[in-house]
Amino acid sequence: MPPSRRLRPEAFSMSIFVSAKKLFIAIAVISAFAAAALSHEAVAIEKGNRPPVSPAWVFGHWVWEDDENTEKALMDMVAGYEKRGIPVSAVIIDSPWSMEYNDFIFNKKQYPDPAGMVKKLHAKGIRVLLWLTPNLNLVSDSGSFEPTTHKSYDEALKNGYLCNAGKPTKWWKGEGAFIDYTNPEALAWWHKQMDRVLDIGIDGWKCDGTDPLFPEGALCKSGPMTAKKYKDLYYSDMYEYTLSKNPQGATFSRSVDMLIANPKGFSPISHSPTNWVGDNKHDWTNEGFLEALKNIFDSMKLGYTVVGSDTAGYNGSEPITKQLLLRWAQFSALSPLFENGGHGKHEPWLFDDETVRIYGYYVKLHYELLPYFYSMMMKSHENPGPIMHPAPGKWQYRLGDNIFVSVLYTPEDKREVSFPKGRWRDYWAPEKSYAEGDTVDYNCPIARYPFFIREGSIVPLYVTGSELGHGDASFAKSVTLEVTPGANSDFTLYEEKRPKIALKLEMNGEKNFTVSASAGARPFMIRALSLAAPAGVAANGKALKPVKELKALGKKAGFYFYDSAAKRLYINPGPAKTLKVSVKY
Repeated sequence: MPPSRRLRPEAFSMSIFVSAKKLFIAIAVISAFAAAALSHEAVAIEKGNRPPVSPAWVFGHWVWEDDENTEKALMDMVAGYEKRGIPVSAVIIDSPWSMEYNDFIFNKKQYPDPAGMVKKLHAKGIRVLLWLTPNLNLVSDSGSFEPTTHKSYDEALKNGYLCNAGKPTKWWKGEGAFIDYTNPEALAWWHKQMDRVLDIGIDGWKCDGTDPLFPEGALCKSGPMTAKKYKDLYYSDMYEYTLSKNPQGATFSRSVDMLIANPKGFSPISHSPTNWVGDNKHDWTNEGFLEALKNIFDSMKLGYTVVGSDTAGYNGSEPITKQLLLRWAQFSALSPLFENGGHGKHEPWLFDDETVRIYGYYVKLHYELLPYFYSMMMKSHENPGPIMHPAPGKWQYRLGDNIFVSVLYTPEDKREVSFPKGRWRDYWAPEKSYAEGDTVDYNCPIARYPFFIREGSIVPLYVTGSELGHGDASFAKSVTLEVTPGANSDFTLYEEKRPKIALKLEMNGEKNFTVSASAGARPFMIRALSLAAPAGVAANGKALKPVKELKALGKKAGFYFYDSAAKRLYINPGPAKTLKVSVKY
């Protein structure tokens, strides 16, 4: 392992630490819910619990590390991705980073120039999130960079800012009390503490969940407090105050992690712009990938939108394998949230060149899908519901309206795929189609993952290069519409800070089709499934001309290219106030 990734000594006991963390939560859960009989299937979206509008940057690629916890390790990791052409949209700085839990003062031994670090990351287009909890500690765990003082606890205790009169509660980072969100003076003080890092430009928080440990009935300024009410105050205030300082900010919190702990979810959906599902092990088991998968599916049923997991797992005694990293990364790429970090070697270059190539492909696929994710998020905001929808069959789901994913949940490079309602085209072999009720044994070499596109659909993409074969750099200023003919359909395109656009696919007979947009002033490219060369292509009634190659088509308005090998038709209709593209065979 390179020097920049050397583990600090206490990292080797991290499995014990995480087990203790889950034990603390489990004990709290058992005491609070021993008598509860829960039905996962009966959970429904609470009325009025509308998902928020998430900023577009959350649909990028997040990375972090939790072995060294230093500025150098963070910047070396970012440079590693940058060197290999793998984009990064956000980093998480996990604990311990502050002088105390939680005083919001960077430990300069770890992070000698926090403001400069944030500025450098922002210059690269990378957002910065910091870990926190609502606890102020009297006693903290020992170890490298762990806090040794308790000035913030003392100040908050003296001024009456803590629930339960400041009586310490044991949690996985030591012993501390909870800030009183019902005390206006305590809240103003807490916000002033947060400003220490918000004012240098940090973009959000990883809100870790001490909420199951809150002492049930503890006395706060407003009176006795339930654990559920306290958690709602915690997550809601972190989100609302962050947005008041940074309208493009976001919080990152648990949706589901042991459903019995919070049968309606941890963070309120209305204050959950991004979610993950807790600490999973580096393996395929019910404590590893299967646990993450179960929690994500439970999150779908509850109605959470931007959900993901720690790619390759957060911790564990087993080393991360190449196969686990890539299969989990492929799943993350086909989830709204793609984040990768924790303990152990998560970086693809620590394996081999093939891992870098495959990992990079799926990161770029995730980025190309950004307008699709954003549109589905806005649809969920306007009509509350999830982005990922459980589908019939074992561990299968619809990603938005038009993509179907069959999860590889074991180390095997194959699985049985059973298809949901509709007709579906194989992403890798689009000449193959499947109907509802079809079941196939699907083989997946390590570079492939089983996902399918609905016949009769439009999927908007941001194509910026040729690596994925969806276009080239000349497409970068347009939205590329991935069109799969076969049935009539509608799609509403949402983009951040742009007006929404109604898109429509209409079949004219068995093969001929028309694609229209309500506001063609937004540049569009079209990439349509076409099993044969078209007889003619027209845009707004004007015939377009064919060209012999795809290269630079994005700069050739009024032309199209047919790729007979890929069975794809690429169209540059040119600008227009409204758009109507017709294809005839």
